Amino acid sequence: MTQAIPDLLTIDEAARVLRIKRTLAYQLAKRDLETGGGEGLNVRRVGRLLRVPRSALEELIGGPITWPSARQPRAGKRRSSASHDQATLPFTE
Repeated sequence: MTQAIPDLLTIDEAARVLRIKRTLAYQLAKRDLETGGGEGLNVRRVGRLLRVPRSALEELIGGPITWPSARQPRAGKRRSSASHDQATLPFTE
């Protein structure tokens, strides 16, 4: 089942799409706000929240984004079973 891609993504969601750390995504968002949209990760304020337009991400990467059908584990979090982790890697036998 494929989820519809939202028009506005959170900073964390945008970081996962770009495959960068969330801290870097927030730094890039802050840079966008400081330069009035001249540099960084294009963000919009929705009240007190920051959101990244899907169209801005698609422009940045040069094509449509793919949306994960299931929530991906956060970086730095480890699963309890090491053998399970290795079995899911595409390059292990």
